[in-house]
Amino acid sequence: MLKRFITHLPLSVILLVPFNSNALQVTLENDATTLAENLVGSGVSVFDANFIGDPLQSGFFSDGISSGFGIDSGIIFSTGSVLNAIGPNTAAPSTVDFGNPGSGSVSGISGFPSFDLASLSFDFEINNSFGGDLIFSLVFGSEEYNEFVNTQFNDAFLFSIDGVNQAVLPDGNSVSVNSINRDLNSDLFVDNTANVFDTNIDGFTNLLTFQVSGLDAGVHTAEFSIADSSDGLLDSWVLFGADTFVGVTPVPELNTTSASTGVLFILSMLLLLNEQRSRRLIPVKHD
Repeated sequence: MLKRFITHLPLSVILLVPFNSNALQVTLENDATTLAENLVGSGVSVFDANFIGDPLQSGFFSDGISSGFGIDSGIIFSTGSVLNAIGPNTAAPSTVDFGNPGSGSVSGISGFPSFDLASLSFDFEINNSFGGDLIFSLVFGSEEYNEFVNTQFNDAFLFSIDGVNQAVLPDGNSVSVNSINRDLNSDLFVDNTANVFDTNIDGFTNLLTFQVSGLDAGVHTAEFSIADSSDGLLDSWVLFGADTFVGVTPVPELNTTSASTGVLFILSMLLLLNEQRSRRLIPVKHD
């Protein structure tokens, strides 16, 4: 199984979208099956979905393009309330501390204890008999920007398949406050502290797209998790486009060595047959 960061949608592309007077819309939803079915697109079947978190920590969003996210609609998770992603960014920093635990997997990414976990997990399989690739896209944002970058308040996001994190950036870092900001991977970061975009989130990433290649056929387990780091204060969010967790059937590669060998064999046989035919056509001379 191979993970690969494909691309990001830069802010310049987002700014080409005509201004939309509609503001970000968020509604609550914590039914795991409903969330999973809205996340998964073509080529994948899901079952046995499970959500961990407070009912305020998950839901649906729309009009994301008008808020600068590069995704217009989908599902949203937060370490606090998903409703607090709604703009404008003029209020005090958004913080909801549920006092809930985090997870060891997210703590492993952030490097610090985690809290207020929001996590969706489900089993899935690619809809064929031999496996294939997965593609998914997301936007990560946080109120930890910009004051608490490069501190222990490193809120982080995890996407794993069968326990292995797949949301890995080109420099080898995972998705977190300390790995995408004004100083590190700045080409992936949007600073919203000046209220440029109609969302309450102080900073967020461009649209990040990842690919997971070479999944075997059969059942796999996916996990999407976000958590606060070091304390439960200052919220973070992750947004996924609807139907963007999709399966791709790879095109079989041509084995050029075998193909060349086969062509040479056929040519040799044709030459041999032609030679034999020519011999039969040579007239026999009698003295």
